Amino acid sequence: MPELPEVEHYRQILRSLVSNESNKQLKKSVHLEFGPPPLPTKRFPSEQTINLINEGNYYIADVLRKGKVLCVVLEKNSGTTAAKEDATATITEEADITGKEATILISLHMGMTGRISSPNHIPKLESLSDECSYPPPHTHLIINSPSGQQACFS
Repeated sequence: MPELPEVEHYRQILRSLVSNESNKQLKKSVHLEFGPPPLPTKRFPSEQTINLINEGNYYIADVLRKGKVLCVVLEKNSGTTAAKEDATATITEEADITGKEATILISLHMGMTGRISSPNHIPKLESLSDECSYPPPHTHLIINSPSGQQACFS
């Protein structure tokens, strides 16, 4: 079970993915993808939602923490034409978003065995073997930054 100092350390790993550009028009978009099967639970964003985020030209603006919940703040690049389109899109049953929102929050609950890994930092769990492969087993989401850095939520 991750303790609060560990969760704060996981937040710092995700903070390394925050865009450092001061000009919003120069910020490059983040790319999200699911980890290897099995797919995450139904409470997790659907594949269609992840695709809308990837196509929506969002960048990571900040990573917040409250207890064991990490919140990844995604903001839309203001220089894109998609940001200037009409925001009255219909939400399909599979997607929770339209891809035109100015800000999207993705919450990651650490729960009993949650962890954030990067290629440079793979936390070990007592319940798993000493295998240190990347991405670790049971990875739900892989976050790729435009600078080539990566982090996994498992």
